Amino acid sequence: MTDFPAIVDHPGVSIGHKSPQCICYETAITGGQNFFTSGAYPAVSKCIFMPITLQVPILVKQFWYYVNTSSGNIDIGVYDIAGNRKASAGSTAMAGASVVTAIDVTDFELDAGNWFLGISVDNTTAALFRSALPASAYRASGVQEQLSTFPLANPATFANPTSAYLPVFGLTRSATI
Repeated sequence: MTDFPAIVDHPGVSIGHKSPQCICYETAITGGQNFFTSGAYPAVSKCIFMPITLQVPILVKQFWYYVNTSSGNIDIGVYDIAGNRKASAGSTAMAGASVVTAIDVTDFELDAGNWFLGISVDNTTAALFRSALPASAYRASGVQEQLSTFPLANPATFANPTSAYLPVFGLTRSATI
């Protein structure tokens, strides 16, 4: 991808999960402005991929998502730019309401470079906090999607997004490797 967005880890700036160890798409796409609203997941088993660029290697400890209404199961993972899954939480029962919910995973290292965070939910009753910019804004930012992929597929088949829905989700890293 020659036009891979320059999205970086900005410690302490992420919205929705105030942590110096947090990586979140919202800081990169909206400049940290809070455009969150709650919305039902757009399609059963739809996977949404958010690009990130890491300037240094990191040690991932957890994935997290910002849920308003829990229902069914969720999976969050990390992919390389070719669509190969590096790690994922696997099918996990959603929990909480109007909270950031963490999913512990076995610690793993991500090298500096370009990656995708992927998320998929197995129903449309679950409501996540999300931004609702036009699909064209997500395409311009490098967001990708894949239909009918629960749990997360390996490998992923990337396609341009068709909906104006990008959930608030991310990963938590160790302060040092």
